[in-house]
Amino acid sequence: MTELELKTGDRIGVMVPQGLDVLTAHLGAFRTGIVTVPLSVKFGPDAVAHRLWDSGARVLVVDVEGYARIRDGLASIESLEAVLLVRDSATENQSAPAQVLGYRQLLDAATEAARFAATVPDSHAIIIYTSGTTRNPKGALHGHRILLAHMSGIRTAFDDPPKRTTCSGRRRTERGSVGYSMCCFRPWRWLSGSG
Repeated sequence: MTELELKTGDRIGVMVPQGLDVLTAHLGAFRTGIVTVPLSVKFGPDAVAHRLWDSGARVLVVDVEGYARIRDGLASIESLEAVLLVRDSATENQSAPAQVLGYRQLLDAATEAARFAATVPDSHAIIIYTSGTTRNPKGALHGHRILLAHMSGIRTAFDDPPKRTTCSGRRRTERGSVGYSMCCFRPWRWLSGSG
């Protein structure tokens, strides 16, 4: 993300189907102090445009199919500087509302950040929007502290379901236990802003 001159606190929209790309987009952002805005791959142009505009997102990570569906709705987002296309290379398109780059090409050219962003548990990490059934969706800004609660879902999505294990000499289960996640995911302590 540093190649795009994003800095701590900047926002990126992530509209990618479940898989490695969505994981790398979120974790790369969290690691560098960038705030993510998860967007359903089923959203239409108005739903995406509202969330990107409201959050002030500078970048959108999206797959080719999603981009084709929502592209016209992006023209009104003044803060949007770049669109990163997943599973496709960048294409020259003069009518594109923002610079269009290939996500994989950007990842391949990226260098490992020398340092993690200095975050604490309350540092901004993710904006999750309400459904907007009665009015426009509202964004709830969450800190890094909530991210560990999502680890069991991430593990399950990547074929590593929760299981019993021993942590610090005590038997624990992962389901519903942030303590389990914290002790068993020590390399990911930076995720919660605690290391």
